Amino acid sequence: MEEKGVIEVENFLLEKELSFIDSEILSHIIPWHYSKHSTSEKFPFFEHVIIPREQYESDITTITSPLHGFFTDIQKRFCEVCDIKMDKIYRQCLNLTFPCDESEHGDPHVDHTFPHKNIIFYLNDDYEMGETLFFDEDDNIVREVTPKKGKVVCFDGSISHSVRWISRGRRIIFVSTFY
Repeated sequence: MEEKGVIEVENFLLEKELSFIDSEILSHIIPWHYSKHSTSEKFPFFEHVIIPREQYESDITTITSPLHGFFTDIQKRFCEVCDIKMDKIYRQCLNLTFPCDESEHGDPHVDHTFPHKNIIFYLNDDYEMGETLFFDEDDNIVREVTPKKGKVVCFDGSISHSVRWISRGRRIIFVSTFY
């Protein structure tokens, strides 16, 4: 379903991909690193960086995780199926968020100042809340994407977005920035 620059596809991840995610990512075999903040200090989380975000101006892509091929193949398939052009991947990472009492949601933001698209793969859904929120220019919520394991959402990077804090469990997503 596409609406205002947002494409949402339920059950996009294949059974073999979900099985790999269960055994290799959700089991915590991969290393996670604590980050004090993303958009502000109100948003602590854990991350597993696959491609660091500082590569916009570079012709060289630094890959820091063996998960790159796995997630890149899925991202390419999604772009082909949805007829989305993808020339360069700027960033890839896994984010693990947990309950936060600071506010209803994280700070509305855009990830980069240059033209780009964002893609999110929801890798689990054994938590409460955790919707991806989209905002208008006055920071009013205009759309919510309910997380579901296997769902993929892709959107124009100029759309302000955030996450509704989860109230229980842990939310694990794959995030990529590309153009």
